[in-house]
Amino acid sequence: MTADGLYLFAGGRSVKMYVWELSTGSLLNAWNGHYKSVTNLKMDASGMLLVSGGDDAMMHLWLLPQLLDPDPGHAQQPYHSWYRMH
Repeated sequence: MTADGLYLFAGGRSVKMYVWELSTGSLLNAWNGHYKSVTNLKMDASGMLLVSGGDDAMMHLWLLPQLLDPDPGHAQQPYHSWYRMH
């Protein structure tokens, strides 16, 4: 959830990630965030960045404005990604 309590993020075994507007309950966006289960989500202190981790050994950095106002013609892409070597 964002620090101001406006938005809630979730993810899970479906590989999808979701964002809801809490005041209305509206689902604003759903996208494939990882190739395997989404295991961790964390907002930064500014509330502008979302970090996600998954069972695919990836960590993604997402920009909140892009997640709240998605371009319907393009798939969501992380701003930056890291891969953990085993």
